[in-house]
Amino acid sequence: MGAGTSDKVEGKAKQALGSAQRNLGKVTGQAEGTAKQAEGKAKEDIGTTKNVVKETYNNVEKSTEKAIDNVKSLFGN
Repeated sequence: MGAGTSDKVEGKAKQALGSAQRNLGKVTGQAEGTAKQAEGKAKEDIGTTKNVVKETYNNVEKSTEKAIDNVKSLFGN
């Protein structure tokens, strides 16, 4: 094998390695991006849940106060 052929083979091997590393970087970057998206969605869902729980608590509290007032009115208090 001539010196030029050896360089060509080595060059092709390095190109393939570089391509594989670049593609791995894309996959890793995509995985990190997907993880960040999932983290953001989870945080958003936590906020939504907190708001729903607070709203539900307030509705229950108001309903309880109305029930107490109705019972007091019934017994003349």
